[in-house]
Amino acid sequence: MRAWAWALGALLSVGVAHGELRRYALLISHPDGGPGTEALRFVEADARKLADVLTDLGGFKAEDITRLKRPDVEAITTAFARVEARVRAARAEGDQALFLLYYTGHADAGRLRLGRERLAFERLKADLIASHAEVRLAFLDACQSGGITRLKGGRRAPSFIVDVEPQRSTQGLVIITSSAADEASQESDELGGSFFTHYLVSGLRGRADASGDGRVTLDEAYAYAYHRTVSHTTGTRGGTQHPTYTYDLQGNGGVTLSRLAGLSGLIFPAHAEGRYLVYNRDQGMVIGEVEPRAARRRIWVPAGHYIIKQRAEDHLLQQTLHLAAAEQRVVDMKAFERVDFEADLTKGAAPRARLDLSARLGYQRFFDAPTREGLFHPTRLIGLRLEGEGLISSDVSVNIDGAFGQASTVVPLRHYDEAQPVDFSIFLGGVGLRVDHTRGALRLQAGPQLTAIYARRRFPQTALGLQDLLTLSPGLGLGGRLAWGPLRLGVEARASYLRYVSSGASHDLGFGEAYLSLGYAP
Repeated sequence: MRAWAWALGALLSVGVAHGELRRYALLISHPDGGPGTEALRFVEADARKLADVLTDLGGFKAEDITRLKRPDVEAITTAFARVEARVRAARAEGDQALFLLYYTGHADAGRLRLGRERLAFERLKADLIASHAEVRLAFLDACQSGGITRLKGGRRAPSFIVDVEPQRSTQGLVIITSSAADEASQESDELGGSFFTHYLVSGLRGRADASGDGRVTLDEAYAYAYHRTVSHTTGTRGGTQHPTYTYDLQGNGGVTLSRLAGLSGLIFPAHAEGRYLVYNRDQGMVIGEVEPRAARRRIWVPAGHYIIKQRAEDHLLQQTLHLAAAEQRVVDMKAFERVDFEADLTKGAAPRARLDLSARLGYQRFFDAPTREGLFHPTRLIGLRLEGEGLISSDVSVNIDGAFGQASTVVPLRHYDEAQPVDFSIFLGGVGLRVDHTRGALRLQAGPQLTAIYARRRFPQTALGLQDLLTLSPGLGLGGRLAWGPLRLGVEARASYLRYVSSGASHDLGFGEAYLSLGYAP
């Protein structure tokens, strides 16, 4: 059984009487429901889809979205309190606040199932009611999650009305669930997520804009997700899902969940027929669906690499393309290729594996001044880096790199009256893992690195022989890359540890590296 509740405050534009509307979200995912349940495959993907659309189109700041993965009850309580403290601080500054809570995981009998722990719907709803945020939203995609709306007047219905234009401050609580109190919520291998979340996110990316005014309201998003979820779960093994809602809003303020501008767009021509899934190859997930015969034929997405596919009875129609930032692309219906089901590039929601080769210019410098001046000298570097994106998962990459540098300087030596010239060379070769966070064309990276170092120095005007060192050095790297078509412009900083033994004494040293890179990823 599957449950998820998520808060959709980031995508809201709500009328405010005074000050700014501050938006906060707490997104919770938990695949394990404890004994008697199967692990859910796509809860992390669902939470990530929601976080992306909240920041892409909903006006949420990334730093105001809190993600919890596999939390226990205490972790949820602590995170809830931290968000509420930020809400109170915003209120104290004269601003209003919107709080969105989201949970995706298992649930049954009026409780969220968090591994071996349980969190009652009653407690969750009480915490939402007690929040000082003017508007509180909760989205729950869960087996029997409709039980939380049945606690007080919730009902199953295709839509409800909330005014669009703000006239005065809106206040209150809205809870939307993915299924009724006696129904199962379901995941789809084809969609790489739950039915309800898929259609909610797809709606927020433009499919639910029934009025065509360039924004998706709460009413439009719920109506779209309701009808698509009911339609596409009819006949499934788990049975038809009927999303539910309960709301208590006061005032004439309107609620807009997303504003459709600023991103790239895929536009399907009017003569296209059927149902198309839009798959983001960089993130390794389906992020939307389009039925071109509908009134709205555009879906708003980040820049990146995409696969568009349509399923026929015995084959797939499929095409790949790349969208530049803010590009509006009309889909070329003649570019689709017929492929067998076994050749589906999106099968299993696997991220696209891609190799990126970069040329790098850099600089290394030891932190300790005596070491830097007398032993390991600051050096300019030149090198190469090979990075594998999507080899492990969509947000973890592997890199192998090498660099070489040399410098000539003078150093004081014992038994010599004057400082002596020295030629210093250093070879660096390493392997590392990076956790990636992608926002459109920007990819931020951080992770561990293990570097093999061979350093040597030669004193050409003395009788001293060659001095060299071969050792391993652990470290951490932090950087970012900006994609422009197949090109990658990157910066990276590293800090590493080196243990150096000389004349029986050991020294704990640290050094830093900085790189500027230009790469190519076909």
